[in-house]
Amino acid sequence: FKNDLEKVPKSESDIEAKSKYKNDCYLFFTIKPEDREKLPIHYLEDLSTKYLFTYLKGEETKGLLSPADSIKVTTKFVHSYSGPKPTNVQQQFICEIQAKIVGNFDNLLYVCTELQKELSNLQREIGSISNDAVLKIIQMEKLPEIKSEQLKCRERCPWCHRVCDKVHGSDPGSEKDKHECRGGHQLCGMGGVYHKTTRKAIVQFCTDLQENRQINYKDKGMTWNEFVRSHPSWNFKVENSENEALNKAKFWSIWNKAGPQICRHYNIHYTTDHVLDKFNFAFVTDCTGSMYPYIENTKNTINALVRKFSSDDIGSCLFSFVGYRDHNGPSGANAKGSWLDVVNASPLQHAQKTIQFIDTITADGGGDGPEAVVDGLNYAVNNLAWDPSSKKFLIHILDAPPHGSEFSSGFDDYPKGCPCGISYASVLTRMKEQDITYIVITCQNSDQALQKMITIYKNHYGNFNTVSLSNAKQLEFKTLEVICKDI
Repeated sequence: FKNDLEKVPKSESDIEAKSKYKNDCYLFFTIKPEDREKLPIHYLEDLSTKYLFTYLKGEETKGLLSPADSIKVTTKFVHSYSGPKPTNVQQQFICEIQAKIVGNFDNLLYVCTELQKELSNLQREIGSISNDAVLKIIQMEKLPEIKSEQLKCRERCPWCHRVCDKVHGSDPGSEKDKHECRGGHQLCGMGGVYHKTTRKAIVQFCTDLQENRQINYKDKGMTWNEFVRSHPSWNFKVENSENEALNKAKFWSIWNKAGPQICRHYNIHYTTDHVLDKFNFAFVTDCTGSMYPYIENTKNTINALVRKFSSDDIGSCLFSFVGYRDHNGPSGANAKGSWLDVVNASPLQHAQKTIQFIDTITADGGGDGPEAVVDGLNYAVNNLAWDPSSKKFLIHILDAPPHGSEFSSGFDDYPKGCPCGISYASVLTRMKEQDITYIVITCQNSDQALQKMITIYKNHYGNFNTVSLSNAKQLEFKTLEVICKDI
């Protein structure tokens, strides 16, 4: 009925005039145009499906319509079939088919054709085979056949590699008909997805990934949000949270039993750890005079991260502290008249060594408003020995912007930017290339120009998490909170 719609009767009186369609059945809707827009999406399609299957099962079609009180819809169901009602076996078969399809017009013609064939065959065979045997044959052979034909889409989720299970219309993958894993996404490892360095299976679901989560796709670092935008033909969300929970439990059960065999098939390492094995944390901190309480609380934050992420079943943590102050300039001398080192940093090492290093740091210096922000970031990104197989975090704690008139209109010894010639754009690009998760923590009484810096930095790096503190004691909790959400 799709190719010759102009020949289909448009009213009951038209049916007699077009006798070719005399033995078909029709559902006529009467609805005002303004009310049509108020109907829920797919309402008429779903209603048509209900009428179809009620009719096929030989049941009464009256009373199916339950429109909203404010919408007036009337229906007329017309058919000329006067043969026997379906047998119990046929009814069960019809109910099975009904449970497998989604109510949309593109799917109905195929289902009707298959039903007609199978019901005709049943009429001939029902006398020679028992009802139970026929039903078993249908359930074991015909239903999978029909379902397989119906689910023609063979597109795989680009992240977890599960096959799309949506029954599409005429334009699969379009904005209005995106690919989906309606039954829920599988654990990525089931599709052979693994960490490039360790070759360990990735045991996460697509729905677990946060927008700002850094991922590596085809050897290219990006955020999950960027990955989603680069695959516009897919809807990665699962709408029913209850079904999603059941689906996750199902896949975890399968993974626990069959995961080792799946991993052998893909030549990857089996694991049940859904968190990465290793973590690198670099605290890049403004160490000028106002920052003393934040430097002290960084030690508490490191201890909290060790307690949270360094247990035997999860992995190891390495930490670095990169402190920066300001460049030698007209306003940059300290009380003794000497010039402060711009950057003072420890390597990535175990927690206690990093804490011992922080104990040697003093909060001093400063002069003009901006500080050597870019120098601190550059050292952390390009000089620390980041472990490529780890989950990498750069936690930037500051209360003043970098040098440069684009960040602040206030007093600045270096309005043209970093006097060493380091480009913040190149540092941010390198940070992203190394798959380092950037977190900016602004302190109490922070310079308003920091918000301008954050906006400019996001234009180069992409979106990243920002945290605003009202006092230094919040540093431990807030840092742990944002890192846990990302992981």
